[in-house]
Amino acid sequence: MKSQDELQAIIDAQAATIARAIAIIEHCDVTEGVCCCGDDMDTHAEPMSCGHSPVDHGSYTASQWLDEARAALTGAA
Repeated sequence: MKSQDELQAIIDAQAATIARAIAIIEHCDVTEGVCCCGDDMDTHAEPMSCGHSPVDHGSYTASQWLDEARAALTGAA
């Protein structure tokens, strides 16, 4: 069984990894070029025609993950 210090070291290492992943996603392009509905973002129909605003799947997924990761690091999860 791991000691409290060993467990804390694991938690600290995981928190540092999450913080680095957050920084990467915040500073890199995570777009996929595909809307959540599956249409190409460059040729997506206008919102009035298709019934929704185009949202890039990569950006949407990354924003959801960032919210969860930030909450995990602050203990708000």
